[in-house]
Amino acid sequence: MPFSFFLGAKQRGQVKYLRADTSNLGFLNNVRITEDDSLHNVTENVGLVKKMFGITDTTLHPLLFPLNSEDEKFADDFCKNELSEGVPVIGFHPGCAIFKNHINRRWEPEKFAQLGRLLKEKNNFELLLFGGPEEKELREKIIEMAGEGIFHEPKTRNLSESAALIKKCDLFITNDSSLMHTSSAMGVKVLAIIGPTNINYIHPWKTDYRIVSLGLDCAPCFFYSPKPLECTRNDIKYKCIKEIEVVRVYNEAIKFLTS
Repeated sequence: MPFSFFLGAKQRGQVKYLRADTSNLGFLNNVRITEDDSLHNVTENVGLVKKMFGITDTTLHPLLFPLNSEDEKFADDFCKNELSEGVPVIGFHPGCAIFKNHINRRWEPEKFAQLGRLLKEKNNFELLLFGGPEEKELREKIIEMAGEGIFHEPKTRNLSESAALIKKCDLFITNDSSLMHTSSAMGVKVLAIIGPTNINYIHPWKTDYRIVSLGLDCAPCFFYSPKPLECTRNDIKYKCIKEIEVVRVYNEAIKFLTS
């Protein structure tokens, strides 16, 4: 980082990014590892730390998200008061960050609504719709399109309460988002719907997961970069996410739940 250079630090560590090294002032650092598109972000960062401190061996652990008793009580009370006992619970996160045009990483809200109807009408699962305050309008749109009685929308007050409730889920269906990683930390099964981003770099970490992706030749097209996400296709923009069909995600969810 440039701050460590100007502070006179003798060791200045940073990944040598393949597409963003100059913009990140990488030349100011003297302990480097080269970005590897086949590695997960965690593995890459641990590799940098090992090089900086001369560590020869280490264990890669699962993500941790500590919960307190109040968080767990919130989740217990919600399940007791709102959900049918003994019925599988599926969490949904239809959002993701929108900076740098990342809104185009989202599977369409109407497809989340259709998937919810299928899972409720065919299997009578309990469905929870998650997201931050900035995604309230998105959730309202999905609930309206899905119809009455399909989704529960938990009124969580913070990320910790959401995490505690995610921990109660039998499966979490999500875009490539922060809650995908939160669900990984909770150790639940994660079904991630991923289009343009590098699956190797961002997949759910150290939990049982499945990826739904079209695997197009042009994907992944978004790696770590300061540039906004953009699609260069001439036929269907963001085809990699827009043409993932509802029935495919439904079938993957059922197989995953019963595996």
